[in-house]
Amino acid sequence: MANGNTVVIGHKIANRKTITKPSYGSDEWWDEEIKRGEADVKSGNYKSFKSARSLIADLHK
Repeated sequence: MANGNTVVIGHKIANRKTITKPSYGSDEWWDEEIKRGEADVKSGNYKSFKSARSLIADLHK
């Protein structure tokens, strides 16, 4: 039986944490996406292209 954020399982009570993402396009969403992008750049998780043609060719791989 669930009651708000608490779930009763038999005689045990477990707290259920809800993780919500900010609404798309909100200031919070942008802050989160910018942090993710900066982390990607820092860790080298990106590709560079010399032309739009080479970028498009990579997309079709």
